[in-house]
Amino acid sequence: MIQFPSAPAEDGDDILEMIDDRPGESEGAAPGRRASEKLWRVLVVDDDPDVHVATRFAIGRNPIAGREVELLSAYSAAEGKQVLDDHRDVAVVLLDVVMEEHDSGLKFVEWMRAGGYEKQRIILRTGQPGYAPELEVIRNYDINDYRTKGELTQTRLVTAMTAAIRTFEQFWTIDEQRLNLESFAYALAHDFRQTTRQIRTYSELVGDGLDGEAPASSALDYLSGAARRLNALVEVMSQYTLLAKPAELEVVDLPQLMDEVRATLAPILADTGGTLEAKATGACRANAALLGHVLQILVANGLQHNDHPKPHVEIRTSVRDGQCMIEVVDNGIGIEADHLEEIFEPHMRLRPTKEMPATGLGLTLSRRAVESQGGAIWCVSTPAVGSTFHVSLPMEGRA
Repeated sequence: MIQFPSAPAEDGDDILEMIDDRPGESEGAAPGRRASEKLWRVLVVDDDPDVHVATRFAIGRNPIAGREVELLSAYSAAEGKQVLDDHRDVAVVLLDVVMEEHDSGLKFVEWMRAGGYEKQRIILRTGQPGYAPELEVIRNYDINDYRTKGELTQTRLVTAMTAAIRTFEQFWTIDEQRLNLESFAYALAHDFRQTTRQIRTYSELVGDGLDGEAPASSALDYLSGAARRLNALVEVMSQYTLLAKPAELEVVDLPQLMDEVRATLAPILADTGGTLEAKATGACRANAALLGHVLQILVANGLQHNDHPKPHVEIRTSVRDGQCMIEVVDNGIGIEADHLEEIFEPHMRLRPTKEMPATGLGLTLSRRAVESQGGAIWCVSTPAVGSTFHVSLPMEGRA
């Protein structure tokens, strides 16, 4: 008689811990928003004290979008940066273009967007419009409005601020919804993992009790395999969620990374009888773990989706237009031109499932991983000849 252990206890604490620690809710995800949910903070950055007085008078104590407005003042770009760092819940920045320098305001915009202030809305104001033509500024910078100080009447200022604040609020709503979906995904992944562990454990116990009797033993093998595949899908889902946030970058030694990729793929190289040739030099600015995972996916695909008697993959690196270029070239089955963009979408497999079991998310994860490092990935391919995947990343030392 087969003896079963008692079912594993449901561990709700694990779910809570996973949600509390999820990426994307740490620094920069929703800093300080709750502290000012009863008011809107607006930062005025202008070297003219009269502008601050006039702005405060124009806004007064009239609520905008259902909340009162608190004005913060900075009289230079340097002061503005400090105030913004101290009050990361600022909704709108009223920014002068010409301060210490003729383009101080434009540089301030670039600093904000590069420093993680993507949601804050910006209204540029200038008394010298010739220094920064309106059409050029609107086209090249992520701002809400650009006005000369003379045309910003009280009505126009309040109208522009109302539109900017509403856009800011919509950004936060979208971000909160994304975080809620991440919470759900982590909780769901936890439940799936627990279920697949139970399926595998009990199917193995039943199999041991049957002592190899067919056809029940064969059915249990199939059940155990299905549990493993489901677990793989759960892992992929978790990775897909994790890659929604920008990656932490470092200087990555490419030859060393190639050695690690080769060592990791040794079983696949042995199984396919394929070869991997890595011609890598120098370094790039990337996340070593993510980049290594991307290269593993690309090389494994090149070896496994391959009808050549001697599967071969080559990795080459070079510098082009200030970018580190990595090329992964294989002699595999190739990809039709119509599918070169689709292969990066979820569940677009290079081959039908029966020919090559897979989750269908390897290249999707690769694109997300590369883009989270500030790079790009694309493919050039000829059917029945092979494919070349191009990965572009910042060079060492570049921000």
